[in-house]
Amino acid sequence: MTFITEPAKQLPIKYTTDVCVVGGSATGVFAAVRAARLGAKVILLEQNGFLGGVATAALVCCWHSNNDTTGKTQVIAGLTAEVEERLFRLGAGDLCPNGNETRERASFHFNPYEMRTELDMLCRESGVQVLLHTYYCTLMREGGKISHVIAENKDGRFAVQASFFIDATGDGDLARDVGMKGYRHAWTQPPTPTYFVAGITEHAPVADLIKQYPDETTLVQDSGWGMKIPGTPGVILQADTHVQGLDCATGEGRSRAEEIGRAQVRECMKLIRAHVNPNAALAATNAYLGLRETIHYQTKKEAVLTELMLGTAYDDCILQGTYSGDEHLANGAIHLKFFDGNYVTLMPDRTVERGNWWKEYGVPADHEVPTRYRLSFANLVNEVSPNLIAVGRMIHADEGSFSALRVMVNLNQLGEAAGVAAYLALQQNKPLQQLDGVTVAKTLEKGGSANFA
Repeated sequence: MTFITEPAKQLPIKYTTDVCVVGGSATGVFAAVRAARLGAKVILLEQNGFLGGVATAALVCCWHSNNDTTGKTQVIAGLTAEVEERLFRLGAGDLCPNGNETRERASFHFNPYEMRTELDMLCRESGVQVLLHTYYCTLMREGGKISHVIAENKDGRFAVQASFFIDATGDGDLARDVGMKGYRHAWTQPPTPTYFVAGITEHAPVADLIKQYPDETTLVQDSGWGMKIPGTPGVILQADTHVQGLDCATGEGRSRAEEIGRAQVRECMKLIRAHVNPNAALAATNAYLGLRETIHYQTKKEAVLTELMLGTAYDDCILQGTYSGDEHLANGAIHLKFFDGNYVTLMPDRTVERGNWWKEYGVPADHEVPTRYRLSFANLVNEVSPNLIAVGRMIHADEGSFSALRVMVNLNQLGEAAGVAAYLALQQNKPLQQLDGVTVAKTLEKGGSANFA
């Protein structure tokens, strides 16, 4: 590789603020809103023309249950529940049981286009300044702290000066640039292209069609899912394939993955038109792939499967959840681990393998089956930067715990915790590493999060 030297130039410090959030996924939005509601001045930078991340750009318009496994206790509240209620009132959201789920354990399905507008309104009401079509470029440090981030949009290249920064980029771009140690799992869960189909009334079984008509498609056997879109009758979300074997943490890898994803959607539509409805129409495709995983960054505490799925409690709890371990594998199979120790592997050919992960991990058979899992604030505390907190799929977690934590209702909560931590660090004039996690948890509860006891 050859190099050129970019000439140095002065950049305007265009914005000065208390908290700068980079990345406008629901995780980033909720971080920004939490900090702003507590009294911080907040600016949010997002590279797309809208907010919501995977929920809106990737069309993964499903948030999992807010209740524990009994359905009797709400364990997720805060901004997740607030936004759901706002969409309910619009007719743009609905509870939708899947399989053996009860109504109390149902997922929340929403119209992603209405979600975009609702997140705009949430930020505006909370006093968060949002800059869309704005790209993070790099950061600058003074005396060990991050002093500015450099960003670029139609106005050119400029600096944002802030006292605290939140990395909600998904890939940990600020974490990388500040020197946090990154790592990858042995297997990276692949992304999924999603698309809307008009003219069908239920999820078209593309996986079955690939199996029945292999000579009609270039697609390999795979696993998928789908659902109806609230407020949009006659339109079905389809998520039928995976893009395997590419590194979506790189520019070239992600570019190629997007191309392959769109080609897969076209093949899926050929099968749907040939064997479900000849008049089926492609109504929308994702703005970017539904990314599950790229790179992780180390923090003070790693989330591990045996602590998470066995219900370990923490005084500084910042997250509760019930979504089971859900690992998407290289062969298109989906491996699910459950609280009671059982697991199933759903193979693309529709066969099912069963086993018990408790036995594999040496868990006593008489261990109490938890109804939720929890996460410690220490999982968010890095040991490199005093004024940066990174939240999202870059979380420090082993493969088993990450497969449960990676879903949006969990990352939403981490965003809220980051916003609270940023505010408290500024209010108390303390580095992130000296914050009391119990205070963070209590402030979350006071602001509307579910009781963490």
